[in-house]
Amino acid sequence: MRLLSIIAVFVIATLCAVNGYAQRWEKVTLPAPYNTGYYLDIFFLPDDPMRGWACDQNGGYVIRTVDGGRTWQGTKVDPALGACHLEYIQFLNANVGYCSGPCGMYKSIDGGATWQSIKPANTPFAWGGWFRNANEGWFTGGGCGFNTFFRTVDGGTTFDVYIDSVEKRSALADPYWDATMPANTLYAVGSGTIWRSETDGRTWEVFAYTGTNAPWHEELAMVGTSILVPSGGGKCDSVPGVITGMRFSPDMGTTWRQYNTGENMFGTFLHDANRGWAAGWAASVYYTSNAGQTWQLRNCGLEGANTDDIFFQDNNTGWVVGDGVFRVAPALRTQNKTVL
Repeated sequence: MRLLSIIAVFVIATLCAVNGYAQRWEKVTLPAPYNTGYYLDIFFLPDDPMRGWACDQNGGYVIRTVDGGRTWQGTKVDPALGACHLEYIQFLNANVGYCSGPCGMYKSIDGGATWQSIKPANTPFAWGGWFRNANEGWFTGGGCGFNTFFRTVDGGTTFDVYIDSVEKRSALADPYWDATMPANTLYAVGSGTIWRSETDGRTWEVFAYTGTNAPWHEELAMVGTSILVPSGGGKCDSVPGVITGMRFSPDMGTTWRQYNTGENMFGTFLHDANRGWAAGWAASVYYTSNAGQTWQLRNCGLEGANTDDIFFQDNNTGWVVGDGVFRVAPALRTQNKTVL
């Protein structure tokens, strides 16, 4: 059996090489029942790359690894719930992390082994989130015509909640902040819409539209003036025939380049202002090296799996999740060369 597995890996690697790919994806082994999850987000600690987490759409599972993805453990964020849809996960250190989705907002203080609900009572559902540190962060959610922004500075004990009911085309997905941004400035994405706050998330306004129609943008990737969003079908005021794929702006939302994959796309990642990735249904994993002017299909080894999120720890260490958890196969990394 081991010989057959080695032969299968060799055949896949050969086919990848013949088709000009410098990398292939391989599926990691998850313990039951977590091997049945459909995973929507994955995150590894920048300063401790052996530690990673992923969350799923169906069982409310969070899986975790402390050895760089070789082995995984899992838990259910809320055992009282049956189905539980989680869209976002992030850890700020080895112990403190957050996750969210339509079933709630949760915090862990033990590395993801257990979770506590932190969602304020009688507020609209949350979708995505992002934290600056273990105490300061934001969640976004709501729906068409009621865009909800949550802000905490005390680790989720209390929240400021800002609701916009003016913008009708937007349904909020993710907020985004990084240390290169001006003080008190952060961004968020909704369907067809980029939002900005210059008050550290206390108030928000529409910053840019991504085109004439409003596809669902589930994630926001930003580096400098480059913005990359996935397009996953119609939402809010979309008209029939909305183009699925990716939209890339090289000039902070002033102009947009659109690429049609023919499949709903949900995840994006930027290495820098020019190099980025996108992930979606039917093994639609694409790479650009020229700020979205052209795209290459990089799905070798996915074998038709639907994908939802993509994350790179560095040029060579990449992950994509959906119908399971996949990583860039170590065997095809080349010495002193980038796989990209």
